[in-house]
Amino acid sequence: MKRAAFVICIVLGVCVFVLGASSSMGAQKKAKVSAPPATTTWFKTFGGPNFKVLYAVSHTADGGCVAVGYAFASKFPPPNLWVLRLNARGDKLWERTFPKAIHGSSFYNVRLGPDGSIFVLACKNLAEGNSLRDGLRVIKMDDTGRVIWEKEFGKEVTWYGNALAATADGGCVFGGSRFNKARNRDTGWVIKLDKQGNVVWETFLESAQYEGSALTETPDHHYLFAYTAIESGEGLRVAKLDAAGTVVWQRGYSSFGKNSSDVVQSIVCTRDGGIIVSGGTTLGVIKGFVIKLDAEGKWLWDRGGVTGRASACPADDGGAYVLFCQDYLLVIKLDRMGTMEWVRMLGEPRVRYCGYDMDETMDGHFVLVGSQLLSAIKSAPFVMKVDKNARIPSMPKLNMDPSFRPDTMTKDIFKPVALPSRGK
Repeated sequence: MKRAAFVICIVLGVCVFVLGASSSMGAQKKAKVSAPPATTTWFKTFGGPNFKVLYAVSHTADGGCVAVGYAFASKFPPPNLWVLRLNARGDKLWERTFPKAIHGSSFYNVRLGPDGSIFVLACKNLAEGNSLRDGLRVIKMDDTGRVIWEKEFGKEVTWYGNALAATADGGCVFGGSRFNKARNRDTGWVIKLDKQGNVVWETFLESAQYEGSALTETPDHHYLFAYTAIESGEGLRVAKLDAAGTVVWQRGYSSFGKNSSDVVQSIVCTRDGGIIVSGGTTLGVIKGFVIKLDAEGKWLWDRGGVTGRASACPADDGGAYVLFCQDYLLVIKLDRMGTMEWVRMLGEPRVRYCGYDMDETMDGHFVLVGSQLLSAIKSAPFVMKVDKNARIPSMPKLNMDPSFRPDTMTKDIFKPVALPSRGK
């Protein structure tokens, strides 16, 4: 009887184990379908025999990211446009290259579409042979890297731009500056493409310099465009366009007078209904800036003074996480009133880093891209995933104790600029 009871217990135990395992496997499968993979932090470099650099990054639906820049196929120019797709663990899923790219951090951007498609904006040399003609290409890809369509702009006049936003209807808006024959100068502009890549509308603004611009779609499906003007008072411009491309309002801001140049790096909508614009102001040395505006473009506050251009992501409290590009990776958390809550320094001692862009991932963490400068002539592009406190617990050597703490940042460096009576 004891032996029979023992056997029954064993059988029941096996059944319970099998049922439990089956239930656990079912739960795991469900989790894989309904949620991104578990978060990990990591640091990946992508060196090789030829020079490469990554300038822009966007999150993807699986907790990973897609980054863009350029890579030389040989020791001689021109470089190729380089698109790199990583999963949530930092593993390379695929990479694609496209010929005839152009040097410069202000010429690349990437954004995730609402259906999981990937939009890439990059400058391209449209000329034949050894001559140069700067134009733009916009590429829509699926999540496997297959090209859905590719469009080129600028065969007749020079086009520049790195402002890009995916739209809710499956298309995109992009912009920057292009030569306007009627005005005989470069002019700020924005174009809307539908999901097939057809031009829906185009809007021209003030004259603008070729470097630095940014776009984002607002919650009401309008568009915010930030750029640098070179007339009516030099400085930063922010325009809101409606769904048809009509200017709703435009505001101007200038720092340190006409001797400075305010170059835009990013524009985002904050979670309390405001707007954050970031970039760099050049007055001898590049100094990063962050400006917060209300929903109508009214100035609320600004902070600046840290070396290097700034790129921002919105925070839950209406503030922002800000990445500064300098000899190390500096991330600062500002609250909704512009008060600095914490600062993190990422990198290794005696190794130079240059960070260009950051984006929040689907699991509430952040991806950063840039270059690790290994020597005077050698560098390696990197992609880094950090937690919500800008730390990499899995790699302690990359979490530096800050030797520089910007406990006080310069305030109120931007002043309003009176603009012509266009829009409100």
